[in-house]
Amino acid sequence: MVTMQTREVERIACKSLKEFFREIRPSRCPVVLTEAVDHWPAMQLWTHDYLADTLGSLMVPCERANLFDCVTVNDKGSIQRVDRPRIPLSQAISAMREPNSIAYVTEWQALEESSHLRSQVGLDSDDLFAHKNRSPMQMYIGSQKSYTPLHFDRAPNFTTHIRGSKTWKIFAPRDSKYLYPYPRLSQMGHFTHIHTKEDMNDFNRFPKLRNAVCWETEVHPGEIIYIPEYWWHSVSSIDETISLHFFFKTPLLRAKQALTKPLNWLLRRRFNSDSNSKN
Repeated sequence: MVTMQTREVERIACKSLKEFFREIRPSRCPVVLTEAVDHWPAMQLWTHDYLADTLGSLMVPCERANLFDCVTVNDKGSIQRVDRPRIPLSQAISAMREPNSIAYVTEWQALEESSHLRSQVGLDSDDLFAHKNRSPMQMYIGSQKSYTPLHFDRAPNFTTHIRGSKTWKIFAPRDSKYLYPYPRLSQMGHFTHIHTKEDMNDFNRFPKLRNAVCWETEVHPGEIIYIPEYWWHSVSSIDETISLHFFFKTPLLRAKQALTKPLNWLLRRRFNSDSNSKN
């Protein structure tokens, strides 16, 4: 049986930002952090039923199908159509309970919209979430079969698991050549042609995958997974799940990306022009 090489993701107890930047960030490797959010009221309160009963009328972005069924992309990585409607949270959670549902509330800035939810997490203390360059927190609420396809982010991020468990499959940037990415300068250049959970094991369609090293782990409630910038990752739910996600940028990363932004803009413009002329 053909499989990928696998590697364990280390687990480390870490509660402070200073400890993270001193002991963990320099390695530039994914890690699961423990003991940082056990004291949050959200850990006891947040369930799908609680959110539906408390905030069911709020409108949230919901994917009713796999991302690549909601977003139409051509072979050049250009987005042709996006179908991600905002619906009431109670309706989205009901959809998650339908047979074989993969409905997924994604990228919802819940804590910006609800002071009630914000009061139930510890974002203002001197802990892992105190980074001054942190993006707004995004909430993901998923069914037992929700799935996020393989992609990378241009900033490091923390994902805090509040409810349910997820399987993370992670690949180093150096393995990009084995992952069938869309053209790097395209709109979907941070995604690959490996769209589904089944694709991740389809070595007939994607034979180069067997050469990649997969960092695989299950992340459970109360744990935080740290993903460095440009590391590929796919995420599949094991249970009904609730998680909070945010990016941050260090001054060095911000400076490097600012310096390369004009060149990337010119290259992307040329790529789009060449792609349009061939169509």
